[in-house]
Amino acid sequence: MGASIIASLSKFAFFQNYKHWANPSFLLSAMNNDLVKKSFGRFTTATYICIDREKQKFVISNAGHPSFLHWKSKEAKLVEIKPKGKPLGILPELVFFEEEYVFESGDRFLFYTDGLTEEENAKGEEFGIQNLMDCFFTGIQKNPRDPISYLISKFHEFTEMVGHPHDDVTLIHVEIL
Repeated sequence: MGASIIASLSKFAFFQNYKHWANPSFLLSAMNNDLVKKSFGRFTTATYICIDREKQKFVISNAGHPSFLHWKSKEAKLVEIKPKGKPLGILPELVFFEEEYVFESGDRFLFYTDGLTEEENAKGEEFGIQNLMDCFFTGIQKNPRDPISYLISKFHEFTEMVGHPHDDVTLIHVEIL
């Protein structure tokens, strides 16, 4: 119940601060101030990204969310990007920073929640960032049109999951055309 309340408050704060949608750090700061007043010590993580296709760059601001992956198509290289930032809803008047990254046509990004990397198998081993990177890399090599299916199948194979994961698992795969 607590997670659904903070999710609802976060969604409300996001839409209430629509005037900052073009400015990731201002948006997260405004959302944080709203959440500090209403979340009663609960927190959430977030990443906000503005993509500028014309300049082939994106601006990101992070609030305690996990890293994300950047597949550099021309180099056939996968990079983990770890933007910094504290979670929303804990400390008032937090300042969030923006980081810029360039991209090229054919590049891909994988954003995910920590429920993916922290899910454990029967031995108590986490799926982890290295497995995630290996599966995403191999998935792109095996099936460039749908690398996520490969990743998900390997996740299920590793965790031997029956039923639902212990935490939310969200994946967002972006391909730059």
